[in-house]
Amino acid sequence: MHPINNTNVFKSFIFKSTMLNILIGFILLYILMAIVFSGIYYTIIDEELVPYKQILEFSLLASFSFDSQMNKVTTDLFFIVNLLHQVIALIISTIFTAAIVLKFFYLPTFFIFKKKCNYAEGNNILTIV
Repeated sequence: MHPINNTNVFKSFIFKSTMLNILIGFILLYILMAIVFSGIYYTIIDEELVPYKQILEFSLLASFSFDSQMNKVTTDLFFIVNLLHQVIALIISTIFTAAIVLKFFYLPTFFIFKKKCNYAEGNNILTIV
């Protein structure tokens, strides 16, 4: 019995999905990331200093990797969380670009050719190794 191969899960998901589904999925992923990080920013930043609407706007822009600045906040913890946010946004953007390239430029393998074929005469069984 052969072990289960999980290396092609991402490729098979991309090949089975339409471009619209991939785009909507990544947009929802960006929005989810923005909501999570806006909650983290809300706990870090003083409420009187910056209202939640500006925090959410900043988080949405940072999630989609647009240039956004929060000049009123100068704490080290904010900069560490913001750096983590930008790195995760960069990784998700890279995966999204890879998904588009994989969808349009990579041809899936429909047939797998094996090098050896055995025939057992007594049982009339053909085995492919």
